[in-house]
Formats: sequence, structure tokens, C-alpha cells
Amino acid sequence: MIYRAAVIAAVIVVAGVAWISLPPVAPAEEEAPPEPLSGIQSGVFYCVGSGAGAETAFQAVSGSASTSLSSIIDSNMVVDTVEITTERPATAMFKPPGQLFTGGAVVEVEAVEAGASWINEGPTRTTATTCYAEPRNAWTIYGGPIGSADRLVLRLMNPLLSSAKADIRLTTEFGPEPITELESVGVPPRDVVEIPLHEILGQRTMVKVAVDVTDGRLLPAMVSTTPNGIATWRAERAATDWYLPTVRVGDVVGDIAVTNPRQEHVEVEYTGIDSSGVSGQETLVLEPLGHVVLPATSLGPVVLGSRISATGPVIVTLVGDSESGRYGESAISDLSRRWMVAGPSRGGAIDIWILNPSPTEANVTVGEGPSARTIQIRSGTSAHITVESPEGSLVASDQPVAVSWSTQGRLALSNASPLELE
Repeated sequence: MIYRAAVIAAVIVVAGVAWISLPPVAPAEEEAPPEPLSGIQSGVFYCVGSGAGAETAFQAVSGSASTSLSSIIDSNMVVDTVEITTERPATAMFKPPGQLFTGGAVVEVEAVEAGASWINEGPTRTTATTCYAEPRNAWTIYGGPIGSADRLVLRLMNPLLSSAKADIRLTTEFGPEPITELESVGVPPRDVVEIPLHEILGQRTMVKVAVDVTDGRLLPAMVSTTPNGIATWRAERAATDWYLPTVRVGDVVGDIAVTNPRQEHVEVEYTGIDSSGVSGQETLVLEPLGHVVLPATSLGPVVLGSRISATGPVIVTLVGDSESGRYGESAISDLSRRWMVAGPSRGGAIDIWILNPSPTEANVTVGEGPSARTIQIRSGTSAHITVESPEGSLVASDQPVAVSWSTQGRLALSNASPLELE
């Protein structure tokens, strides 16, 4: 069964100006939907969200001063209006009221350097990930395993003013599993639908999902819930080089899932990275449309991060699970010299993880002003720094790096938002 979520919240982030963006009164099919801007330089970001059950916050990040946040919209009504102005690089945040908000958000930032993310926080669970900068027509996303007490939900967000449709194809350890119900799935304008894969498939050791958009634009996110915690990650385009600044949150070392979306064999090389350099290596061959999960502990007992290189485009996801919680996040394929770390909406200390795959040492500054700290990260190593900054932390490097952050006390991992791409 496919569930319809609430109408998307529309969040407009501007410099010094706030306005409300409402859908037109006329029926959606009579409207000419606007063509979405693409890329982080456009300042438009699409946040799928994690659904109800905990407090959701959408976060706009900016690498410059004077960012204003305006209007939360739900069911075509303005339910709240917030304006936030920052005098330096920081995070502007809004929270839809209550724990019943199930929609997403469209975030617009009028700044040269910008990004967005969302975070879902409950009394004992936290999950977060970054928002999309570009809709696409085809996606492949790893779903992870489904245990007897687990929930695995695929969320599909339609950010436009016209309806969208997609064909959803599932592959498990048993091979392709055709599901008639998942053919031509419709998503209303500016809305989110949820597809409960755990109800459709039951228990599985591996799930891979392909989303082929046949009409309009859609953005997917995977929400994996176990009795111990919740994890959310988004889809990424296939690439040959991937980076995981960390493979561990707390004492829990994750599993590296690699998916081959193409009809050809691919050789994958895993390199484990610690504070000194290479901690271990593994090489595996993926079958056409194949999938493999490698425990990161295979790359060394003190492994911190990992670099994954393949002979063809693949998709890489990190998932960790234990009795103390669950986390998950896509690997990073695009490096940057400037990142913005949003951090948890309730504040608290976080660990910022930085991987330097560049051939030379990187000088990395975290924060600004008197509280800024600069560290040197040798080529081919990973390092971390602990900060407590409820307004976000700017990470600036003289070399291209990959950056993610994790919470302390709860298992939660998220990539930072790149403010520019190499």
C-alpha cells in the first residue's frame, strides 16, 4: 500500500526579504509548472524529509552573511512565519509544528554559497541528511536489509506544481521482484508519498530500488527504522570515486554497500583510511546489476574512513546498526574546499570528520573568528574535530576534501553541505 504524506512545506530563504510562495488557485494540470533550477549555485534545494514520529527541522546553510528565512506552508496554508538573519556564515532553521508533519520542503537561498539539509530528532533517535540540488529522471538507491521488526520506507517527493509518475523496480537477494502496484506510481503536485517496502517484500537481506521517472520530477529518500533507531539517506548519481570521511559513529563501525546499476562487470577497490594513512585494502568484482556489502572492519581494526574506487560507475552507501542505535548515509562523490555543517537542531557537541584524498597536505579551518581552529590533515588520511555550534560550522580547506558529521550520544551521521564543487 502506498501512503500519501502531507503537502510539502515551502521555505523561502532570501537576503533581507521574506515572502510567501503559495501554489496557484487554478488546477495543477492547467498550470505551466516552472522548470526547477539545478545545481548548488542556483540556491534551490529539495528536502524530502523523514516523515512523522519525531520533530523535523529543515536547515538552510549559507557561506555568507544576511540570510533570512520565511514561511512554513502546510496543506496550502501558511501555518507559521519565521525570519532569521545571520551576520556571518551560519544555519537558518525552521521547524514545522508538532510531530505529525510528514511533508518535505523547497528551500531557496539567495547567496553565492548555499546548501540545505533536514534533521529528524526524537527523544532517543536522530537522523539527518542533505537536500537535493538537482532533480533527475532516474535514480538508484540502496535500501539495506529488512528484519522481522524493521520498517523500510521509500519516500518520493514531487516539488513541482504538476503531477509526477514513476516506475519503481525492486531487486533483492532473490533477483528482480516485479510488483504491479509499483508500476506508474503517482505523486500529486508538491507532495510526498511513502512506499512501505517492508510490507510489500517482508524480510530481505538486501533491497535495491530503481526509480524511473516517467512524468515530471521526483526525488527519493530511504528511511530505515529498526527497534534500535532510525536512518535516512538520499539517492546519488553513480560515480567511479567515492569518499567516506568516517565509517564509525561512536563504537559502531558500519557496512559499506556498493551497488552496480549497469549491465557490466565492475571491479571495486576499497581503501581503509586512518589518521596515519592506509589501514587496509580489499578488491571485489561486482556482477552486472550486482550488489555487495563489505563490513568496514575488514579494512583494519582502527579504520576511520574509506575511499572506494571502481572501474565503472557505482553507488556507495554506509549503514551501521547495533543495540545502541542505527545510522546511514550515502558516500560523497564530489569534493569541495568549502563545506557547511548544520548540526543537530537541539544543539550539542558533534564530531566533524574530514577526509583528505588530495596529493598534498590540507590546511583546514573549522569555524570563524576567535573560536576558529585550524588543523593540518596529511594526504590520504582522515581526521576529526569536536565542536559545539548550534548555528553551524564553516569548514574551509586549501585542498579539496570530503566532510561529514556525527552526533555524540546518539547514532546519527550526515554529510555536510558543499558550498562549491571542484
